[in-house]
Amino acid sequence: MKNELPPGSIIGNDYRIIETLGRGGFGITYKCEDIRLKLVIAVKEYFPEGIADREPDSLDVLPKNRMDDTFSWGLKKFLMEGTTLAAMQHKYSNEYIVKIIRFIEERKTAYLAMEFIDGMPIDKFALSSKITSAHQVEEIFHSICTKALKPIHEANFYHRDIKPDNIL
Repeated sequence: MKNELPPGSIIGNDYRIIETLGRGGFGITYKCEDIRLKLVIAVKEYFPEGIADREPDSLDVLPKNRMDDTFSWGLKKFLMEGTTLAAMQHKYSNEYIVKIIRFIEERKTAYLAMEFIDGMPIDKFALSSKITSAHQVEEIFHSICTKALKPIHEANFYHRDIKPDNIL
């Protein structure tokens, strides 16, 4: 895909990109190896679709329109969101929200290193005949709303990328 960091790239001196996991409106998520601990983690790069470009030589992320403050405003929001999620980990023991490991600021953007969850997206899970009733669907979405989205919303953040690929 266009503008992704190539496999083998190092983020924060500690994480080597294995592959790209996906892309959303606000960033690119990579599957990485923690070089020191030999663990697989996920790293999300702030790279908002349509308003960012990558410098070919330096791999820095820059706004397409340097007069527009949208990129820097979004970057601040991205870092605030990560801070909020990290703080929530200490307040709640919540298996429904991905755990933040570290923030990295480099290449004129930011990265959130987080636990890697190896799971099946909800749409593939549903198609694999593991869900056999409407009641099961209701229970799953009730859990998502009350145990994941509600605490995030109570912290005044709103998940703007709810899609099957983000529900494992």
